[in-house]
Amino acid sequence: SAQTLSKGARAYTAGWQEAPATKDAECLVLARNLAQEGFRVLLHDRVNTGGSSFYLGRRRDSESADDIAGSSQVGRSAEYRGHGEPRLQAFFLRELMVATGFSRAFLWGNSAGSRLSCHLASMFPEHVLGLILFNITSGPRAASALANSYYTQYIPAAEVATSDEDHSGVSLEKLTRHDLYFGLVARRSANAEAIRATSVVEFAETLGTWANFLLAGNGEPIVGARADMLANIKCSAFVVFDHVDDGFHTPQASRALASALGNCKECVVGQRAAVWFPRVLAFVRSCQ
Repeated sequence: SAQTLSKGARAYTAGWQEAPATKDAECLVLARNLAQEGFRVLLHDRVNTGGSSFYLGRRRDSESADDIAGSSQVGRSAEYRGHGEPRLQAFFLRELMVATGFSRAFLWGNSAGSRLSCHLASMFPEHVLGLILFNITSGPRAASALANSYYTQYIPAAEVATSDEDHSGVSLEKLTRHDLYFGLVARRSANAEAIRATSVVEFAETLGTWANFLLAGNGEPIVGARADMLANIKCSAFVVFDHVDDGFHTPQASRALASALGNCKECVVGQRAAVWFPRVLAFVRSCQ
């Protein structure tokens, strides 16, 4: 989960009251309380999750690299296939922020949302006032588990949908046996056709690339973000660990993230929202 925060004249939240059960409790606590403090709060689903679009980031044949690099349209900002999915998701979030009036904002993320927030802060520093990063993952065990959970387990489901040699699309029926893809289709019907139109080769290659991106970072401070990228993030950051230590999300990972960031103001470990929220709020106000 990830949310974007921006100070405004009147407070509003974008749909948090009806947020799906998969939204972390911390996300809703922070959204509600920050809205009450006069902040505008935008909650969103990362691309390829929840109610967002299915998109693997393949450049269309009609586009040149220069077209993509110079465009501000969603999905046309870069060639994504050689990069990890957080880069793709950061481009989408940046476009969403601009489209909804959050030209500069604080980014809050939990777990994968923290990874995404770090990438966006590195890629588009002009849009980020500060980072609030919860419950990040670190280490070889987490890298392996996440690569399988997000990507490699789905590749066998990408079987040819028909015997027609001219169609080698992904099998929607097999893929939607998995909760992630079932949710993508159930919450956004256009994703069904987008999945069917994706070739098995493209699906397998892209998910394999994204899995390898996570696996390659198993020696980095956190999974999916290089140490040099974290060190070069200029905005202030606040790191929190309030998760159960499950061997993937650990206090050590949050402390490693805090140490790796170029400007981390505080790292709070093992405290409930009643403790960390006032400190997060003080941090946000100090960065105004």
